[in-house]
Amino acid sequence: MTKSKKWLLVVFVAILFSAISVFLISPYLAFATEADEVSFDDKYTVGEIVALPSANVNVEGNSVKAETIVHYPDGSAIKTDKAELTTAGKYVVEYKATKGSQTVSVEKTFIAEQPIFEVSSAKSQVTYGKDSSGYGIEGEGLNVSLNNGDKLVCNQIIDFNNTERFIRMYFTPEFKGTREVQGVYYKLTDIYDENNYILVDVHSRPYVGSTYVYQTAYALASANDGTPVGWDYSVNRLRVNDPFGTAAFLSMYANGLKEPKEEFLDIFYDMSEKTILLGSWKATYVVCDFDDLNFVSKIWEGFTTGEARLTIEPYGFTSSTCHFFVKEVGGRMIDGKISDDDAPEITVLNPYEAGDLPEGAEGWYYPVFDAVAFDKEAGYLEYQAKAYYGYGGGEENYTEIAIENGRVKTEKAGNYAIIYTARDYFGNEGKSVLKFRVSPSATEMEIYVENQRTQGKTGELITFGDHTVSGGEGFISSRVSVFKGNQEIETVKNGFIPQSQGTYTVRYDVEDVTGRTASLTYEVEISLNPDAVIITDYTMPKVLVKDKIFEFPTIIVKDYVNNKSEEAAFSVTGGSADGKKVTCSSSEVTYTYSYNGEVVLGGKIPVIDGKNDDGEVAYGNYFNAEGGNLSLSSEGVSFAASGVNASVEFIKPVIYNSFSANLKIPAGGADYEYLDIIFTDVTDGSNSLTLSVYNDRSKSGSVLLVNGANTGLKFSIGGFYGGAQFYVEAKAGIFSDGQNIKAYDISNVFDADKVFVKFALRGANGNASLIISNLCGQSLTATRDRISPMIKVKGSLPDQVSNGYKLNLPAMIAEDVLDTYSTATVTVSYRAVGESSFKKVYEADAFKENQYTVNGFGTYRVNYTAKDSLGNYANSARNYTVMVYDDIKAEFAVSGVNDTVKVGSVGVYTVDGIKHAPEGERAKFFVVNAEGKIIPVAVFEQTDGFTFKYKFEVKGRYKLRFTLAGEGGNLTMKEYTVYCEE
Repeated sequence: MTKSKKWLLVVFVAILFSAISVFLISPYLAFATEADEVSFDDKYTVGEIVALPSANVNVEGNSVKAETIVHYPDGSAIKTDKAELTTAGKYVVEYKATKGSQTVSVEKTFIAEQPIFEVSSAKSQVTYGKDSSGYGIEGEGLNVSLNNGDKLVCNQIIDFNNTERFIRMYFTPEFKGTREVQGVYYKLTDIYDENNYILVDVHSRPYVGSTYVYQTAYALASANDGTPVGWDYSVNRLRVNDPFGTAAFLSMYANGLKEPKEEFLDIFYDMSEKTILLGSWKATYVVCDFDDLNFVSKIWEGFTTGEARLTIEPYGFTSSTCHFFVKEVGGRMIDGKISDDDAPEITVLNPYEAGDLPEGAEGWYYPVFDAVAFDKEAGYLEYQAKAYYGYGGGEENYTEIAIENGRVKTEKAGNYAIIYTARDYFGNEGKSVLKFRVSPSATEMEIYVENQRTQGKTGELITFGDHTVSGGEGFISSRVSVFKGNQEIETVKNGFIPQSQGTYTVRYDVEDVTGRTASLTYEVEISLNPDAVIITDYTMPKVLVKDKIFEFPTIIVKDYVNNKSEEAAFSVTGGSADGKKVTCSSSEVTYTYSYNGEVVLGGKIPVIDGKNDDGEVAYGNYFNAEGGNLSLSSEGVSFAASGVNASVEFIKPVIYNSFSANLKIPAGGADYEYLDIIFTDVTDGSNSLTLSVYNDRSKSGSVLLVNGANTGLKFSIGGFYGGAQFYVEAKAGIFSDGQNIKAYDISNVFDADKVFVKFALRGANGNASLIISNLCGQSLTATRDRISPMIKVKGSLPDQVSNGYKLNLPAMIAEDVLDTYSTATVTVSYRAVGESSFKKVYEADAFKENQYTVNGFGTYRVNYTAKDSLGNYANSARNYTVMVYDDIKAEFAVSGVNDTVKVGSVGVYTVDGIKHAPEGERAKFFVVNAEGKIIPVAVFEQTDGFTFKYKFEVKGRYKLRFTLAGEGGNLTMKEYTVYCEE
């Protein structure tokens, strides 16, 4: 409540006591009302609907009917007599009345708490208490009945800094000996990043000759899209624990080796080891180690702060529901609701070290840096930034100054501060203060340019000169632009390509953090180019495959003398051609592009057989080895140096932004001075990047270099003696030796998406060797091509749409490090409401975008698959599920409800007149008793409707809630308030 509103409230109370003695003063609100008082509970639960009593407010001695305004935790407000509690947090009910020019406003607040656990479907139930299944599980916990397609959401944050076991649960099927689901997904999601998660699949497998099943676990996904590796279990799952299946010994049938009350399931996350473990009454086993390259293709760095949320989602339903009993979550019992007393955290996106902010100068504009406000319960919030002059820590010592266009004008020298604040939904306020100084004056900036080109020809790339800046404060931004006359010319990454002759002006503009600027220009004279120039971006392969068709690119050249562009003529030898589609038949193909009889582009490409003696793809052909011997084994592509300098080159281009490699240095194989990974742009052979690890043979350590420059990043494992694993991810510049993770920013290096990659050993002796076990997420650990294409979908799909919606199905990329001849398919399957299985309704080529119009309520599943020329098959990493909900709600009437009842009386209530509900769907009745406890009441009698009985035993206010699910699962609820009296 603001100070002004508090003052109004005090004045208002005084007026009431002195002038209107006939009115009663509410203990909750200090104003007169139409009833004796306006009363709210201090706390409610999210999902409730709170009826708000009307009120009269005293304005200048007159009783005036007030407007009722509800201010929601997210800052929105609505005039209403019912508050639907959709969000956890602090709600403000404002009673506001006006007479003449005088307005009086009085506020009442209450808190809506979030249940620790919730389900989204009205057909699912979750209650806390003793085991209600009858299986005799001791203690209290959650009795869960999940409907098909629903999931259990844990709103309580699990802090893995203080716990390892994040769940203990028991399967309690409604009918003993019946398996209700095939498996359960357990998903841990980083509270700061919803794309940072672990998905564990606990899957049941029948024991031979018995209905008893044991559980096996798979790690299916992690934040950095790392692919689990290990024993191949099925087409789309990879086992990463004991390959013989010895796992939890927990029966989903509740009919196993132990009594159901003893067959618990434990799942652990060891934060220090980044390991998932599965446990039961028998033993505990490792499921996946996310920083061990024997388990995953990419090392995972863990959750942001070790804090995550849990969702539990059964799948493969064999009945309509899945029943289980949850004893513990996050290392503790799971009763209660969530309130929030912690303020949001504000992180200022300030690029400078603490205490190292650049100084400002009088009259210049200082930037207000962006910030991020995050609350552990509410998520990301909006923040407010204000600027102050004379900041010294005491509120009375400084004054607010304006922020204009994201900057603060510093009109005089002294101390300044920018204060960032954010308020969460419970009213807790977080604050962050950024302090800086302003001086009376500052040095001017000057620009110096070296190696500038002052002459060139049309169609040539004219590179910009290298520039440096002296003076200025903080980080200095720069922009290079080109003009011909008053017209600005398009630039490329490091220069411009003139299209006409004449004089061009190159201009450098720089700006420091305080807004000071400087400029410099020089001129370039461009003459007419007499030669035709290629203006097409193109990529030529390093090898071609015999008897396979390759379509050469169309090359466009520009004739600047005649000012026209034309396609270059194409010719080829060494293969039969249909236009530019060439079938290779010899050991080498020679191609030529010409214009007006002059060759503008030409070259030779070797042709490989592509098959081994068994007629399979011989993927040794897809690597070129120099100065070394290449062999294929169950460990991967093995490379042994036979000279001082040796290399192995992958001849297919790869996407740089998704490049990764797992390398192994075998025992005794670290006999080299440098391990290089060299990337070369496919469109510009001069544009390359070399990542090197200097191997100190004295075993004192290894140093990371980028293009020969020492980054200062060191690995503690000296020289990799005794054998080691090594991992690199190009875009992020992440290196790991299995013990240390180092990063160096190399993200903005190449203009093109694709690069060639070479692994090289320099200064090698006779024992030097290297094994490439995984490339771009695909395992090379076999002596034949068993590698499935790697699928990447170039977009996403909505989770929920209306009937008749046109689904845009994004295209996908299917990459195979060995086989370029993959096919891709996108399939849409549909399961109508009430049906148990999916049916295929659409299939198309997934290399292009498609569109499908949904027609019918239910669930649509979109799946992407790919297959290479040997039949190796890949599923997409996830099935996209799209729900189409029936928006028609059930209709019903309730009879037998009275506003007041007597203590000890029995209420009899009937739900009838039912429409739009599926046959056999049960109406449900809940009572919120005088103590606030929610009590489900069973059906007493069912004829044409549903009849319930409830005995009122305690004086107080009760709420009666009747619910019924419609044909599409939509819930209709009717709520009545009943007062029980003596």
